Amino acid sequence: MRDYPVLLPLARVALAPRLIAQGLAVRARTPPIPEALGDHSGRVGCGPPLRVLFIGDSSMAGVGADHLDQALPGQVRQALAPYYDVRWHMHARSSATTRST
Repeated sequence: MRDYPVLLPLARVALAPRLIAQGLAVRARTPPIPEALGDHSGRVGCGPPLRVLFIGDSSMAGVGADHLDQALPGQVRQALAPYYDVRWHMHARSSATTRST
């Protein structure tokens, strides 16, 4: 392909319909991974008051973890709890986008 630099863009254009169809088929067949179980708001710790709002997508919602305590929000709460009275709320869902949040 080094000798024919014009072929790569042409190949991408020619293959685009097939690749798009394959991507849509995979998306339709793949089951969603459940979000982690647990409270979406609460209070933990002692010390000066601190309010925390967790906003995000699947990583914030704990996809792949059994419980929210194992996910990012739970880990942050556990790290802050010895030093602050943490009041927290989480607004996250799998497949969220910047526009939807």
